[in-house]
Amino acid sequence: MDGYLAILIAKKAASGFTLVIFDWASFATSRQGLLQAEIMVVLHLAASLALLAIEVPIFKIHLGLVSRNELAQEWKHNIHYIANGTSQGDSIPVEDLDDDEYNDLFDKGAFIYDPTRNPWDKGCSMNCWNFWCWPRWPAGEKGEF
Repeated sequence: MDGYLAILIAKKAASGFTLVIFDWASFATSRQGLLQAEIMVVLHLAASLALLAIEVPIFKIHLGLVSRNELAQEWKHNIHYIANGTSQGDSIPVEDLDDDEYNDLFDKGAFIYDPTRNPWDKGCSMNCWNFWCWPRWPAGEKGEF
């Protein structure tokens, strides 16, 4: 996942840089009267914005998973989440809810992440440090099978 996250970060940086460059290029070509170049720049800008609209939600999900030290499978099944105001009371694990109540609370966005339910969550800064800066293999490991 860290390789994918690095790619997303690089694409975000490139997209932001692209927006600045093409804004400048659009301004520069408009002063010279190059209609075809302006159209291409605007089309490229629109494509860059569309790409950003797709990538930003994915990037947010990955940042959340890393900051909580949570696997995508755990997040998908709400393993470390609780719900308040249920028919069973407050701080009820989400997986203990019946289907109808689960669906109602899910639609309301009422699930709350509970770090005490995740034994691997060491806090946002430590989770990020361990994910990006801590080796995942012994020093002598060469990656051979």
